[in-house]
Amino acid sequence: MISEKMNNYIDVLTGSAFIKSRKLEKGILEITYFNSYQEFKGMKSNTKITEGDYNNYFKTGNQTQKILVGEPARLLRKFPELTCVVMVLFNNKFFVERDNLNKLIGIDISSLSVEDTTWIENYANKYIVNKNGREQLFNQINKFSEDIFKIQANSDIKLNELLKWMNESIDKGELKITLDGSIVNVPSNEVSKEEKVRSKTIIYLVQGALRSIGDKAMSSLLESDIAHSIKEFFEGFLN
Repeated sequence: MISEKMNNYIDVLTGSAFIKSRKLEKGILEITYFNSYQEFKGMKSNTKITEGDYNNYFKTGNQTQKILVGEPARLLRKFPELTCVVMVLFNNKFFVERDNLNKLIGIDISSLSVEDTTWIENYANKYIVNKNGREQLFNQINKFSEDIFKIQANSDIKLNELLKWMNESIDKGELKITLDGSIVNVPSNEVSKEEKVRSKTIIYLVQGALRSIGDKAMSSLLESDIAHSIKEFFEGFLN
């Protein structure tokens, strides 16, 4: 059961007016946003929010990015009992696991505070407020996806196995993902800490997006034409 304190906090998240449901089970909090204005209006018939207001709110994609990047981290910072936050937005699920997030940003998210500005300095300004940073990250995923398709097309390795190998190679300092999202092999131990974090971030987002579609869909996807199926999936997720 979600506590009153957590419910009150969810009520003031970005886009909270459009939250359809929330549930908590074994440390995993799932928040689902309305999929359309019609669905929103159907459950909130007395709302003064118009369809134009709803469409304009999500029109540029900035709000969607802010929700996905910012709100799970806010919740994990505030509530240490949470192990994972799942955001369901326009039929796409976005998983943010506490341990993975801590590794990606190089700091315990729970240690950040609004009062001493560490939350603002070490997370909000870097990953939520900075528009260029958000756009760059999503552009990286597009370029990264293209390189993945090229690698997979020339081998028999399945995508999930390829991502696992890439994770291990990044940890060893033998592989990095550049600012434009390209996958580059490098001499051992010539990858900086910053490059490792950026590379792991992209891998993490790709794996999270794949997990979100479920085991059955994943199995079907990996047995199909991976290059086109995954590309279409990510284009739909990012647009």
